[in-house]
Amino acid sequence: LSWWQYENLATFLNSPIAAEKMMVYYIPKLNAISAQIGLRYQIGNSISVGSQLLFFNYSNISFNKRAWHLPTTRINGDFLWQPIPELSLTAYMSYVGGNYALDTSLKEIKIKSYVDMGFGGEYMAMKKLSLYLNLNNLLNNKYQRWLGYQAFGINIYGGVRLKF
Repeated sequence: LSWWQYENLATFLNSPIAAEKMMVYYIPKLNAISAQIGLRYQIGNSISVGSQLLFFNYSNISFNKRAWHLPTTRINGDFLWQPIPELSLTAYMSYVGGNYALDTSLKEIKIKSYVDMGFGGEYMAMKKLSLYLNLNNLLNNKYQRWLGYQAFGINIYGGVRLKF
């Protein structure tokens, strides 16, 4: 259980000006009470499974009824498997709900809750060089984290990571 106090918290609002899609909005003062619980089970450096539940109640929101684009509910789960020291395989699941926004006419909108899932892998080819591949939004959900900005459907990306 925790209590948070923010001053000049940067958030985003849809702009009523047609030329701008989104504008930064600073909430002068915001309080939040959160209840969080997390669990993690780990077997050496090989396997790790975790989950987290987070609930937020926002209050004392200067000049606003809501804390725009800040979710009130999050449920996260993750899995890591390292079958050999050079290879890491991951998976995640995330549920986000209770997100509110203002549309361009300044009308309050509740953004639809969503679930996101994905997998990833990274292979350490050399001490400072690795190859990675990620698959995100495997459910191909058409969700919006921010009003008016739809997430990509299923997406795959990978690359080479060089550490200095």
